[in-house]
Amino acid sequence: AVICSILVTRFWAIRMLAASMSRSSKLTAPFPSFAPCSIASRIRRALSTSASLGVKTWFARATWLGWMAHLPSQPSAAALRPALTYPCASLKSPNGLDTHWCYRDVVDVVEQTGQVLDTVLIPKVGSPSDVEFVATLLDQIEQRNGWHAGRIGIHILIETAKGMANVEAISRARPDRLEAMVFGVADYAASVQARTTNIGGANPDYSVLTDANASGTREIHWGDQWHFGISRMVAACRAEGLRPIDGPFGDFNDSEGYLSAGRRAAALGCEGKWAIHPSQVALANQVFTPSEAEVARARRILEAMEQGAKEGKGAVSLDGRLIDAASIRMAQNLVTKIEQITAR
Repeated sequence: AVICSILVTRFWAIRMLAASMSRSSKLTAPFPSFAPCSIASRIRRALSTSASLGVKTWFARATWLGWMAHLPSQPSAAALRPALTYPCASLKSPNGLDTHWCYRDVVDVVEQTGQVLDTVLIPKVGSPSDVEFVATLLDQIEQRNGWHAGRIGIHILIETAKGMANVEAISRARPDRLEAMVFGVADYAASVQARTTNIGGANPDYSVLTDANASGTREIHWGDQWHFGISRMVAACRAEGLRPIDGPFGDFNDSEGYLSAGRRAAALGCEGKWAIHPSQVALANQVFTPSEAEVARARRILEAMEQGAKEGKGAVSLDGRLIDAASIRMAQNLVTKIEQITAR
């Protein structure tokens, strides 16, 4: 069982953005890599590695660092405290809510490290009450310790059939704390009994065979087995102002596969993707950082629409293509992302 994972993000980047972004803007970070929390040298090594990677996302320079343990009776706070002395924001994940260790994980770690803890990641969320349970514990811990109410946010993993079936209702739970959803592809595959053992990758069985052409040739086109799950989670997030994050890609030796999976997630609206190995961080940046060409075109769209508005036009043409109010929203989203990057 996973005892705890910590999201480590460059502290100055989070604080810089916090000055201009409210809780409702749902700030989060998209890239995790993992090391066992029971081995202090691994924690120090992971932190050192992240600091040297120069990780960037569209909103900040950030990287995830997670610590996993397999001893449920181990008090995780003691192991995590050295890591939390680093200048960073942090996220802690307890055992699942279906275990008797969950409440103690939350209480022990948050009470001892809550002043430097920014977010709690809840695994295997299946209903709004799961979010309410952890949020209520945080309410009480913050009140008992005299901390600012609502300072510690919540991220959740959608990784079960029940969680996906209730994802819209879950997205509306505790808007004062809930910030982001992550698609946990491996556990989701197990929960729905999908016929695959590939974590986040393509599946040759999930394909379409075309009809034969004039020469009798038929082609196979692979599909995205996780399209529905990610798309539904993204829609639920956007409806409530949350940030959708894609989960891991298991084969860290397959950079092209990671890039392909990341592009599919980005096309569906995800803002980031987990990285389970340092080599995947640069790949995530490559996918989720807008290119110069994309930014240039977005700015041209905004300029064209501004000029059109002055002329009383509701839609204008740019490079032979119609652009309208919807084009403005898409272009503004992209420009906002790149401005947050350059402002760090």
